[in-house]
Amino acid sequence: MNPHNLEPAVEPVPPKADNVINGEGEYLLLQAALGNTDCQNIGVLLFDPNSDTLYCRFRGDLDEFAGDEADWFKELPEHIPQIADELGGSKCLEWLESPFDMP
Repeated sequence: MNPHNLEPAVEPVPPKADNVINGEGEYLLLQAALGNTDCQNIGVLLFDPNSDTLYCRFRGDLDEFAGDEADWFKELPEHIPQIADELGGSKCLEWLESPFDMP
């Protein structure tokens, strides 16, 4: 064994082709404010306009952050990608960016 051999013991795994985004995209921070609290970042959305695909990542502590509203917030990581699959990424972003009317 050569002690000066700096080759990695394990070959790195190349990224999957469907996970690679070439070109330009947009990212949006998904924020929420509950009660009298400051706005908190709860997720990030990455939009690839070339494929009209929306990628989503959410914070893992929605239970702690959302308190009594946790059940609703825990649905977002499944609901938003589902809407994006049905409508397409651009239409999903339009829906998310539209004002919500609260009764």
